[in-house]
Amino acid sequence: MGFSPAMLSPARCAVPAEGLDPAVASLAEPCGVALDMVKLSEVGMGDRVLVVGAGAIGLMAAAIVRRRTCGKVVVVDSNPGRLTLARGLGADEVFSRHEVTLGELGKKFGGFHKVLVTAPPGVLNAALEAAVYGGIVVFIGFDWGEGGKVAIDTTAMHVGKKQLRASFASPAMYLPEAVELLRTGVVPGGKIVTHRMPLSRLAEALQKVRTDRQHTCKVAILPDELYRA
Repeated sequence: MGFSPAMLSPARCAVPAEGLDPAVASLAEPCGVALDMVKLSEVGMGDRVLVVGAGAIGLMAAAIVRRRTCGKVVVVDSNPGRLTLARGLGADEVFSRHEVTLGELGKKFGGFHKVLVTAPPGVLNAALEAAVYGGIVVFIGFDWGEGGKVAIDTTAMHVGKKQLRASFASPAMYLPEAVELLRTGVVPGGKIVTHRMPLSRLAEALQKVRTDRQHTCKVAILPDELYRA
């Protein structure tokens, strides 16, 4: 796949990205996933939005949401480094999930009109609790096996007229739009690509992603001949 100096791909699968840093252009696929979430949530101009999880997809979703609403944009995660990135991408406030629950955040901000979840399904009840009456919760986070099964308080959903929507993105469909979001800086990919490393140091790069989550978001792997330290 991508861990090689070159790969063959059908021309019909290629999307032009002239003038865009290849490392940033490589974010187009996860950006398309974030875009699907935001579109499905129907974020409106005055909506208060909570983003749960500040991985690359959550961060890009927060950046897109920032352009769609003048309401509060709040991000919650357990990683202080990622929360710092979220502030740089337009989040009004950020919180550690170790210090506050989603329900408490909902009360603090008067409830969120939209909640975007990029965390495992176990947080869905808490996400629904954080939503306002009639609020929409969209999730992409999943888990394998039993971890993907959760019990939902449907009575609370019914009385609160809340909606739970599953986003299963079609990145190819949104790839051209994602490229433009990256090209125009609506999604500042240069901030999300925190490291660039040559293919010859792939093992080191993978280890860095595993062990240095505090300082690492996305590591771009470049062919050695294109890598510049």
